[in-house]
Amino acid sequence: CGWGSEAAWTEKAPSAGRMMLGRACRYLPLDPSKVMANVEGDTPAERWDKCLHQGCDDYRKKIHCLLYPNCNYHVAHCLNCMEYGGWKYYEMVQTWFMTFFGARFCGAYGLAMTFGPTLFLLLIVLISWIVL
Repeated sequence: CGWGSEAAWTEKAPSAGRMMLGRACRYLPLDPSKVMANVEGDTPAERWDKCLHQGCDDYRKKIHCLLYPNCNYHVAHCLNCMEYGGWKYYEMVQTWFMTFFGARFCGAYGLAMTFGPTLFLLLIVLISWIVL
């Protein structure tokens, strides 16, 4: 599993592990006290870690693809294991929206890698429209 409990819910950007498409560009801070699953652990962080390991162990048995199942599916599965926020029906699209609207950028690199390609293509279209 490429994301640990500390990186997933604190102010720090994820840095551990190898991800399929390179370094992380964004991260979504989550609160371990919102783990509602009935698992062993004295602290919210311990319950978070147990659920995270369970979700990652389940996901290791699946093939990771760009479309389905992908990283959003993996995160949704872990959130379901946690019953995060009292909800256990997270899906890929929900996690995408949570990330798109609530995640923080991993510095200037994350901002550039998120919006840079789109801005570059728009610039090419704009220049070609002006020239032609």
